[in-house]
Amino acid sequence: SEAHARHAPREFLLRGNFAPMAETVERAENLVRAARETGHRVVAPDDWGMAPIAAVHAVDYLEFLETGHRRWMELPGANPEIHPHSFPGRHMRSRPEGIAGQVGFYIGDLSAPMVAGTWPAAVASAHAAVQATELVLTGAPAAYALCRPPGHHAFADQAAGFCFLNNVAVAAQHARGKAGR
Repeated sequence: SEAHARHAPREFLLRGNFAPMAETVERAENLVRAARETGHRVVAPDDWGMAPIAAVHAVDYLEFLETGHRRWMELPGANPEIHPHSFPGRHMRSRPEGIAGQVGFYIGDLSAPMVAGTWPAAVASAHAAVQATELVLTGAPAAYALCRPPGHHAFADQAAGFCFLNNVAVAAQHARGKAGR
């Protein structure tokens, strides 16, 4: 999906230093270009709605991903890239109420910065995984989903490792609903 380009943070924390973002728009564009040059058909994903995503991810986490950047930007002097600066314990009885606490509660490490376009990019990425799954379920011998941002490090209720929505889990749950185990 072209929406992947909306997720374009500049940096992440690596060994205690801010470093240029490793998971980039250009990386995905290079993969798409190579797929086209080698004769593969490239298709944009359909909009599969929120049901496949909500089947895997916690409602409060999805609400944070959707509204977090807007609420973050309401803080005085907020950087347009969200990087957690504290990590409230996951053992707490409830999630923090304020956005600064929720950032550390829902973002599990310093390699998953959020920007204004992270939410639409993550949703489109999950849709790409569902699209590839649907292609195989309806007869394609194989399909590759270029999911950006990636998803394999995301938990049901927490981002980590450049990942926000667990695309593999979303795709697998979608397949289970249609093909069984």
